[in-house]
Amino acid sequence: MAKGQCLIPFKRKGMTKTELQAEVKRLKNACIKANYEVCQILGAVLNYPRFCDDQKNFPGSTPEDGVFVGEHVAETIAAEAADKITNLKKVIKEMEYE
Repeated sequence: MAKGQCLIPFKRKGMTKTELQAEVKRLKNACIKANYEVCQILGAVLNYPRFCDDQKNFPGSTPEDGVFVGEHVAETIAAEAADKITNLKKVIKEMEYE
């Protein structure tokens, strides 16, 4: 690839600049939604605090509002879940030898 060459050509066949911008926005929103959903699923399983349990800081929140994962993103919270799974497997293996 030549220096300064874009991986994705700016002018896609049959797409206008406005259409390309809309597609970028759609893809960005899909990534944000996927990240949020993964964080919520793993955060709940890892017993992260629920917003609804802290009405002082999150008044009116309900269980449907999910859990507070702080600055985690899908990759970091997945790594935490993987560590927990690995540790639990070790405990199970140790129990089998008792």
